[in-house]
Amino acid sequence: MDSLRSNLSRTTVSLKASNFRLAAATTALATCQQAFASALADLKAGTCADAKQRANEAAAATKAAQAKLNAAQAEVEAREAEAEKATAKYNSNNSSRPRRDPKYTFKVNPMTHEFYPTTAPGQGEAATQPLDDVTIGVYISTSKTALADVSALKAFPAPPAALCAKPSCLQTQKERALAACPCNLRAVFAGLNGKDFRQAKLNYHPDRFAQAPTAIRADCQASAKEITAVLDAMSQSSRSDSKKRGQDKQPGFQIRKKGNE
Repeated sequence: MDSLRSNLSRTTVSLKASNFRLAAATTALATCQQAFASALADLKAGTCADAKQRANEAAAATKAAQAKLNAAQAEVEAREAEAEKATAKYNSNNSSRPRRDPKYTFKVNPMTHEFYPTTAPGQGEAATQPLDDVTIGVYISTSKTALADVSALKAFPAPPAALCAKPSCLQTQKERALAACPCNLRAVFAGLNGKDFRQAKLNYHPDRFAQAPTAIRADCQASAKEITAVLDAMSQSSRSDSKKRGQDKQPGFQIRKKGNE
């Protein structure tokens, strides 16, 4: 198992290095092409006596850069094939799969070269993109409008969900009412200021959803309960941090000697 993991790590590192070389070759080719275009322009304008020589040198450099780029592309393709094989071997021999999901596998993120699970227990394919500020901002705005009148809700405004590889989140995904795990919920509400955060605690309080339509009332209350639990935990953590910072700022006690009074 350790050898498979080491092999997978080596292949991903090699792939990352190949991608860097490919990027460097692409930049070099663009520079040579720009120099060639500049030399051709000077040659046509007749402003430089050595324009023809520069154009020939730039053409040769462009040809060499193109050859390096082709070699780098071939190297990346070979490294990708090696990484795919190593990933397949690692997945087939992975002894640390969660027992609840026999189809739990790992893939390599081609951008960050980190491992991520492709499926989560009972949920099929999981999202592979992290939450961004735009998605969070749109949700905060639309949910605030939707929760203004709970009795008119057609469905609970579920927070956006992204992949979370935390074992506790994966193992409890079957039991949760929301697709968004606690880590997702903290990311969604972490950017709120004090006023909006307090308003969110009121908006998502489970008791408010007693006025929701009967067909979705139970689902709304279960979802709101999960969000409220995360918001309460965030509040408690914030109070603890504030209290700790306040204690750190308190001056220490000084012992005064009688002889110096």
